[in-house]
Amino acid sequence: VRGEPIRVRLESRVLCGRLLDLDHQGNLVLDYAGECRRITAGEVFPAA
Repeated sequence: VRGEPIRVRLESRVLCGRLLDLDHQGNLVLDYAGECRRITAGEVFPAA
């Protein structure tokens, strides 16, 4: 759900932020520390 806090596990680290959207290429758009990050691959979990 947009705006929900999530965790994204990448190959080398975990990012915690808010789900903003999916872009036209299917990338996850994450609000991470006030920055808009596009995530192309990773595991997505609800924030604990």
